[in-house]
Amino acid sequence: MSATAQKAIGTLIKRGNQDGPPETFTAIGRAHNFQGPNLTTTEIDVTGLDNTTGYKDILMALKDAGQITMEIFFDPGDSGHRGVLHDYDHQTLRNWDLIFPDPGATTWSAACYVKDFVPKGDTNGALTAQVTLRVSGAPTLVEA
Repeated sequence: MSATAQKAIGTLIKRGNQDGPPETFTAIGRAHNFQGPNLTTTEIDVTGLDNTTGYKDILMALKDAGQITMEIFFDPGDSGHRGVLHDYDHQTLRNWDLIFPDPGATTWSAACYVKDFVPKGDTNGALTAQVTLRVSGAPTLVEA
């Protein structure tokens, strides 16, 4: 079976309520784009002076799930948006879900800190905020 393209519309970003188990999650309203988690691995250069190939010898070391960024249409009165700010202010490690709109509702789940919260706006645009979630540990990708 060949891969098919998926629409991004319908993707949900949900914040854990820390009320479980089982934990319930609340969608962050008015998110309109996201990126991540950005998975990378640290490389260790183990090239010796006796190398004759002219190419580096490497070992793969620690994996890093990086961060998840999202932009929201920011509503300062929205309880979910205020909750994200609260998490930033209190450096709260919280569970987050990124739920895709495919038939299986495939989900990236990760424990994250709110690293950045940057509101912005201009005279001809909507009030928005760029939110950066820093992943701690390993994210999981599962089909519901």
